[in-house]
Amino acid sequence: MRVSVNLATLSSPRERYALAWAAPLALAGTLGLLMLSYAAARNFLNFHNIQKQSTSLIRQTQELTGREAALRKALDEPQDRAVFRKLRFVNALIDKKQLSLTQITVSVSKLLPPTVRLASMALSRPKDEMEVRFLVVGKSEEALEAFLGNLEESPDFQDFAVSNQGFQHSENAGSNVSIVCTARYLGSGAH
Repeated sequence: MRVSVNLATLSSPRERYALAWAAPLALAGTLGLLMLSYAAARNFLNFHNIQKQSTSLIRQTQELTGREAALRKALDEPQDRAVFRKLRFVNALIDKKQLSLTQITVSVSKLLPPTVRLASMALSRPKDEMEVRFLVVGKSEEALEAFLGNLEESPDFQDFAVSNQGFQHSENAGSNVSIVCTARYLGSGAH
């Protein structure tokens, strides 16, 4: 007698689907591995490019520092110091040429005694010079003489002249003395 026995086992649905999904999952895994490898290679190349640029910048910084040191050494030489001293002198002269009416007013007000006041002031420029014309009013002739003495001693003004002198009588303030002066403005004490 012959008995036929089937020894094969019946595959479960899990095993059947596992075999069906194995190929697409392997393909997806391979693609993912390729993408990760590409990203890692790109990052590695970017890292090396940045490192080269950083090395280049460090080298340039060192070269510029060396140049700066050489220039500082060259500028510390005696002939260059003399040039800088002359340059500062010329710049100071240029600064003195730039003035304002307030600077002149401050210079004049420093010369005024307590009993003298500045009534008016005008500035004119004949040629390259500055000429200031001002009217001062004082309580007495002595106060105006003190002002004129201060004006004569001042390094800011030169060649002053009194062009008019007058007496004013006011009911409130009593009698006042006034003078009109013109002077050449040098501006040495303005800065």
